[in-house]
Amino acid sequence: MTHSASGLILRRVLPLMFAAACSGDTNGPDGGAGPVAAGQSQVSVSLASVASGASVALTLRALDARGRDVGRGGSSVVFAASGGTATGLVGPTTDLGNGSYEATFTGVIAGTATTIGATIDGAPVTTPLPVVRVKPGGFSPAQSTLTVTPRTLLPGGSATLELIARDAAGNQLETGGLDVTLQVSGGSSVGVIGTVTDHGDGRYTAPFTAGQVGTPLTVLAEVDGVPVASAPPTVTVAQGISLEHSVFSIPYDTITVNEGLRLTLQLRDSSNIARTTGGDNVQFIVTDGGDGGDGTISDLTDHDDGTYTANLTGTRSGTVLLDARINGRTKGGALLAVTIQPSPLTPQNSTVRVS
Repeated sequence: MTHSASGLILRRVLPLMFAAACSGDTNGPDGGAGPVAAGQSQVSVSLASVASGASVALTLRALDARGRDVGRGGSSVVFAASGGTATGLVGPTTDLGNGSYEATFTGVIAGTATTIGATIDGAPVTTPLPVVRVKPGGFSPAQSTLTVTPRTLLPGGSATLELIARDAAGNQLETGGLDVTLQVSGGSSVGVIGTVTDHGDGRYTAPFTAGQVGTPLTVLAEVDGVPVASAPPTVTVAQGISLEHSVFSIPYDTITVNEGLRLTLQLRDSSNIARTTGGDNVQFIVTDGGDGGDGTISDLTDHDDGTYTANLTGTRSGTVLLDARINGRTKGGALLAVTIQPSPLTPQNSTVRVS
């Protein structure tokens, strides 16, 4: 009777053990969580936004296929940022030894949010991923910029002085509130700076009204009493540009196809005095001389001393005519004519054919 009862108990235990072995359990060898599953593991960030130059913490929590904490380290984890216009630097990963892995993301360029992802043992984490937006950092006098538009005025004319406040990475600040002072120094031109306007987005502007003609004035800015260290621009009150007295010239008038020719414009005022500042809207124009000639003109260079240069490159043999447009007015007068000759023959590129 005792033997029969023992056999009954054994028969009941064995099926239960077999069912457990065949149930697909993913427990580890110690009876805890199973292997790491990238499809269940989770990535998180300590903050959803970070200032340029500051850092947020990135964390990966390793989970098994059932969503349980693995509770142990030893995996290879790599964090990465992608998408958006913001950029930043991802630091090295630290294995905390308990199934969690950390790194830092340091913001650099401000912009739209970037996605923080990760791989664990080479497999990408596919659960929903967090994003981080990079915002501008604190004001940097060295990176902030000051401009004047236009830089040359007639008496009574007006220019706009503009300071763009930036952080150490060159990002334009998104808010206002700085104490900005603008002033001019040096030179003999005369003008008046109006009230500074805070646009609330890192931009500060003021009007400059031109008075008497003179030499260039240097425009300076201070923010909260600290000088802005960017290269200061100039503004000049000058006589009007004379199309008649300004000189458009070329060193010679014959080139070959694919050869370049330097074009130079020297602006002069109505008193035939050469301008000493730049900032004018100048364009060089090339037209067909009537026999099929053609050429292209490179980007124009403003030398900031009243001279403007560009290069003409011959593209088709014939004659071309050159003119200049200054602040919307065509110089006119006698146009410069350039003859473009065919490229010389080169024996190494020539071929002989026999019929």
